Amino acid sequence: MRSDVSGKLTTALSALIVLMLSHTGHAHHGFANHFDHSRELTLEGTVTEFNFRNPHVTIHFEVQNGDGEAESWVAETGGSSGFLRSGRMSRDSLKAGDHIQIVGHPARVTEQEMRAVDVILPSGEKLHMANPYVTIPSIGADTVATAQESVTPNLSGLWMPNRGRSDPWPSEPPFTEAGQAVFETVNARDDPSLRCLFNVPNIMTGIGPYPLEIIQRDDKVMFLYEQMHQVRRIFLDGRRPLEEDSIVGHSTGRYEGDTLIVETTNVRPLKNAGPPLQVIQSAALRVTERYTRVDDFLQAEITIDDPIYYREPWTVLKVWTWSPDAVIYEYACDDPRFNPVFQRQE
Repeated sequence: MRSDVSGKLTTALSALIVLMLSHTGHAHHGFANHFDHSRELTLEGTVTEFNFRNPHVTIHFEVQNGDGEAESWVAETGGSSGFLRSGRMSRDSLKAGDHIQIVGHPARVTEQEMRAVDVILPSGEKLHMANPYVTIPSIGADTVATAQESVTPNLSGLWMPNRGRSDPWPSEPPFTEAGQAVFETVNARDDPSLRCLFNVPNIMTGIGPYPLEIIQRDDKVMFLYEQMHQVRRIFLDGRRPLEEDSIVGHSTGRYEGDTLIVETTNVRPLKNAGPPLQVIQSAALRVTERYTRVDDFLQAEITIDDPIYYREPWTVLKVWTWSPDAVIYEYACDDPRFNPVFQRQE
């Protein structure tokens, strides 16, 4: 059901705002919390600035409200590297002066900000701005055989998240009273990714359009994530942690048959926006990952054990697809709005 909240359009640059009930989908980091997916917003105006970058592409544009007054808006969506990979958009897709219509969802708290889902150009062409979850075609067994065979199991190479096979973080994990109390106080602005930080276990999303590269060595396994250029080192020699804690913690690993088992502790607890996009955690968190290669897929059973915030351990499945032709793009988190010293105004 629609209700027009913008007033009658009076000029070519007028704004039409449509509020409607819509389906809420699982989104890129922060979107489900920062934007209200129960409402749909349509605006028409002129582009003043187009920033094609990570962590979010942003479109600054000017509209006229129902009173004929100019308003400056910003629409944002997923990061540039995901769009480059899908071929859906580039830095030349929009420019200042373009007259556009944007369909998306308004921010819950901040004014004149929205998540862009579709952008309609003057030509009528539609740019779909929702995150480009790339589907990688399955590759044959003969191709798999060309990968490294010197390590058993062979997990090395480039892997793309397989959203369709992966579980989301649960929206209602088995909280203790303490965990429930923390959950009831979470705020979308607490999302650490808005400060260009991805910690364990939230870097293990398995749903975004960003590849993971695994490099296996005798003494360690390295996980190189395109997103935020995060690096994890899983030590196979049993060494002790050098730091009291860090945002990715201290990880030790061992092989059991065809499975790499990773145990991570000493994770610095970061305040975050909570389920379903992120995992609330205390200093007692222990994460156990079991990585097994099944044909073209890397399956990870991830178990969260935090006795302070959860009554019992719980497990989700994350899946990646082997993608030897994938490219890791630069992920420069240079949007000044996500700088640690930047603070959104109420």
